Amino acid sequence: MAIISCPSCGNSISSEALVCPKCNNQVSRQTAPAFTQQAYTNSPEHKVSSSVPTVGDWIINFLLLSIPLVNLIILIVWAVDNENPVRKNFAAAALLWAVILFFFFIVFWGSIIAALM
Repeated sequence: MAIISCPSCGNSISSEALVCPKCNNQVSRQTAPAFTQQAYTNSPEHKVSSSVPTVGDWIINFLLLSIPLVNLIILIVWAVDNENPVRKNFAAAALLWAVILFFFFIVFWGSIIAALM
């Protein structure tokens, strides 16, 4: 195995790589067996890397999530959406944290109210 440069972007990659991870250019099409190449391009990891959100996408996401009540609706919609797995996982994790923090909020204020009575 040797390190070569991608002919498209010049990124350093393995000589055994089928696709450049930076620009998704197929670099060794003639030397790789057809079934290996097809299995790689149909893999979930390849599809996820093509839909990585940009900085602008994250700015818009955080802007939408800063609006009260709208953020819960957006998180629920994103959590059930199968189009973007990165946003789906983020929304599921954010909703899980919201439920955990809400539970601790109820326990905390319940204990304070019980102590005052």
